[in-house]
Amino acid sequence: MKRFRETGKTVLIFVLIASAVFLAGKTGYFDEFIDSAPLLSRLPGWLTSLKSVSVTSAPHDREIDFAEAARPVYAVVTGIGGHHYGIKYDGEGLSAFYNDTANILGEALGSSSEPQAITEIAWRSAITSAGIYFDYLNPIPLSALTRWLLGADMTHRGAEHSARRICISGTEDRGVYLYYIGNNGLFYRSKTAVLYSSLASCMAKYLPNNSYYAFELGKDIKKVDPYTLILPDTGRVPSVCSSNPMSDKIEMRDILLGFEMNPQLTSQYYESGADVYISENCSLRIYASGLAIYKATGDTGDRLKISYLGDKPQVSELLEGARSFASALVGGTAGAAELYYTRHTYNRDGSIILTFDYFFNGIKLRPSSSPHAAVIKITGDVITEARLCFRSFSSVSGYTPALPDLQAAVLIGEEGGEPVLEYHEDGDGALTPQWTLR
Repeated sequence: MKRFRETGKTVLIFVLIASAVFLAGKTGYFDEFIDSAPLLSRLPGWLTSLKSVSVTSAPHDREIDFAEAARPVYAVVTGIGGHHYGIKYDGEGLSAFYNDTANILGEALGSSSEPQAITEIAWRSAITSAGIYFDYLNPIPLSALTRWLLGADMTHRGAEHSARRICISGTEDRGVYLYYIGNNGLFYRSKTAVLYSSLASCMAKYLPNNSYYAFELGKDIKKVDPYTLILPDTGRVPSVCSSNPMSDKIEMRDILLGFEMNPQLTSQYYESGADVYISENCSLRIYASGLAIYKATGDTGDRLKISYLGDKPQVSELLEGARSFASALVGGTAGAAELYYTRHTYNRDGSIILTFDYFFNGIKLRPSSSPHAAVIKITGDVITEARLCFRSFSSVSGYTPALPDLQAAVLIGEEGGEPVLEYHEDGDGALTPQWTLR
């Protein structure tokens, strides 16, 4: 009889302990512990049942904060007389211009009517008339651009377009229009609610500086992209140098956490010049050059998921997810450089690849170990592959000589295309300006 009583006490104590653990789990007491170990969070059964049951919406139903992933790298203000004030290779000048004009661009996008196709003659008339012109160097989804500037969606067909070159132009009697070249090569115009007085007030701050579009300069550079911006006195650019932040500015633990890999639960080995870290169904290869290559090899659960609204993620949401991920890693150690979105492409399987690059004073920086700062592949709503190049850039006093715009257009442009100035890293931390043809 005594033995039965002892057994009963043991069972009762076990039930009380189990109940206490279960109730504590439902309050969220064990959430941090389970979430910190992806392997544990995947286990079926009682362990994952200890996590608290939340009444909040799933991650893709939450409100998303959109941050700018790019800014114009060239800009033009054209006065009533048709003379231009151009800005290139000038970080402070571009920043001041954007501070003056971002609200106008946001209002133009947000209030724009259904876009109508126009002729190239009409486009050229717009960019040589009173107005402001933005060149992002690479096409930007208008849906994303509207989100960055207004925090709202574009509600018409223009949301399907991407544009690199955008112009806001008009007159007091006709009103103000939004013009752009779509990613399909066609020219578009939309009526906006922007007041001409607002546009004129902005234009009045800028005086002509003898800038031109290539098509305005005649037959000597007729093979050059007609909308290449040619500035005078561009024979030098600000000096910049680079370093590899993996040696002294970022810990390996922080890189792993940036990829949502638990440092305590990864295995590590060395192979073919890389430190390889393995976690559940994914690998991360780290090279001494500052290159990090991530690949998912199977289901990774909630690791590196992209937040979105609705039934499926839109391009603006995928872009924001990729931007946030890249900014937390390579963007956090970039120093004097800025990280800009530069392109995206869709694969046949529906996955998307997004590219980001370093920029300094509106000029692209090309590291020696990788042509891009980040290349990110998203499949569905999960980052499944990523190639990141860690660099830290510092401004150096003084300037570095560079072939002026007009000479570059005449010499390099003979083959046709657009001459673009970039900084190329030589491997020793020095960056030299070089002209490339696009």
